[in-house]
Amino acid sequence: MPLHHGLFGSTHFRLQTQHAFIAGHGEWLVVWPALQCPCLLEDRQFDPTCLSCHGTGRLYLDALQYTHRFLLVREHSSRHYEEPGTVIPGTIQMSIPPGVQLAERDKVRRVGIKEVFNDETLERGGDETLRFSGGVELLVVADRERIYQSGRDYVLTTPNVVSWVPGGQAPPFMASYSVRYAAHPDYLITPDSPRSRLEHDVAQSQVVTAMRLDYLQEGL
Repeated sequence: MPLHHGLFGSTHFRLQTQHAFIAGHGEWLVVWPALQCPCLLEDRQFDPTCLSCHGTGRLYLDALQYTHRFLLVREHSSRHYEEPGTVIPGTIQMSIPPGVQLAERDKVRRVGIKEVFNDETLERGGDETLRFSGGVELLVVADRERIYQSGRDYVLTTPNVVSWVPGGQAPPFMASYSVRYAAHPDYLITPDSPRSRLEHDVAQSQVVTAMRLDYLQEGL
């Protein structure tokens, strides 16, 4: 993207080239700009019973949602061993086109790929909502006794709720069961990103860092 010229080899950047490179080599992401949820209580904590932010303080309005191409430049993940299993936090770095504005806690969804998640258990008659909600495909629903059949025993209620079919087999009420499913992964823009890049007072493409939503620490 840089253009070298001049007596001393000075570097200049052409915005048209940056846009074209990102558009030609990038991937589509859906973006939800973040707002602070108005459910803040007198103790300055967010209401854990809020149906909009679920206590995170992050409010996403579908009316603000948009789709754009970003260029993935790096992906990083590392396994941490916890009891009773393992956790793999992940981050991505991506270049965003000049003029596109992202801020801390904005949510982005990679719609060009799906990942398989097999580390969730739900409770029949309790909270039967999956962690991710984009393009969910239920692959296996089972407990220690049986594997349940899609359409006959259960269905997916859009976007990410397991619903049981009357007359079909199901786990006992309030019993736990396991779910394996595929979905588009969601990420949050991290607090130290994005950082402004200027040349001759003209905004340039930025590199931003995002962390996968399911492994963010509480309070981010």
